[in-house]
Amino acid sequence: MQLAVWLYGRSHTHEIGVRVAATCEGPSFHQVAGLVGKALYDLSRCPYAPPSSGARLAGGRRISLGGSQTETRAVA
Repeated sequence: MQLAVWLYGRSHTHEIGVRVAATCEGPSFHQVAGLVGKALYDLSRCPYAPPSSGARLAGGRRISLGGSQTETRAVA
């Protein structure tokens, strides 16, 4: 339970914390972490929603850190 709360509190392990919480019992969460524990337990019982990374923007465009697909590069 403490591990789930700790993982959930970090942005890069947030999803893992929810998954760990799904393996634990509810009343214990409230005792260990109070309202945060109860909220995490409730969240772990909701259907899984995959991350939205790579989602398309309105108009069908994607966000990319690699530059535009139509961009041409000069060859030296």
